[in-house]
Amino acid sequence: MAVGREDAGRGLVKRFRRAESVDGAFDGGVTSDVQLEKDSARWVELAGAGSQLAIAAATGDLSKFVDQASHLVGALLEVQDAQARLLQSIDENVKLLIAEPFKDGCLQLDTARRLIGRGEPSSGVIDKAAKHIETAQERFYTASTLVTEPMDLAVVQMHIALTYLLLNDLEESQHWLNEAYGKAAPMARELAEQTGNTKVIKGKGIAQAATAYATLGASVAYLAVKKVRRTYSNKRAQEGLRGVLPLVRCVVALHVASGGDPSKLWALDLVQIKKDQYELVEVLLSSA
Repeated sequence: MAVGREDAGRGLVKRFRRAESVDGAFDGGVTSDVQLEKDSARWVELAGAGSQLAIAAATGDLSKFVDQASHLVGALLEVQDAQARLLQSIDENVKLLIAEPFKDGCLQLDTARRLIGRGEPSSGVIDKAAKHIETAQERFYTASTLVTEPMDLAVVQMHIALTYLLLNDLEESQHWLNEAYGKAAPMARELAEQTGNTKVIKGKGIAQAATAYATLGASVAYLAVKKVRRTYSNKRAQEGLRGVLPLVRCVVALHVASGGDPSKLWALDLVQIKKDQYELVEVLLSSA
């Protein structure tokens, strides 16, 4: 089991870094394209850091695990700006970014990173850092009760998943990655349908995510706050889609690297079929 997970993690880092966005997809101006590419690179770095942490967990190397934990937190903090642009491209009045529990959770993670970054960490320092991670987790749980938009929830659930990964609870991390995927993948499909130039190829993974999303929507608590489905301009939907896809791929890569079944969560990619026409297709991420 440990060897298989380590191999899967290494393979995913390589495969994830080979994945590139469709050249010229959804012309949105040079600045927009450049920024989207930079943002996508941040998600790649986060997935790579998470994969390396999963490898360290599989090998049982405490020193390497602590080092990779620091890298993962750093990558998560580095992705915050890209994350903000993603959420604001979907909802200009995004609430998650200003929610005190969410901001406090990020500060707690940063404190943990600084603690374990002070030379060779002792068991006392590691325990202290773990407490900050646990506090961050509690704050993210609180933040998850304050948001109603699916993408806001996907982001905070991904943060919860990463705190479990940092605490070496891979099973619980996979659970929350599944939850995050269940919000983000249907949003990608919804945006694709509103771009005006993208056909959604509905395979097993997309169908599973849609079912999970429908189950969430059926709950009384969610129906009480659920807003009428938004409609987006073609260009805004195109930009939103290009922002969501790297997050979806990151969540899937983390799921597989931490020992999850690759066939359970599928990455989503844009494939250009002719000029200004695309298909949203599923991609299986594995160690192969």
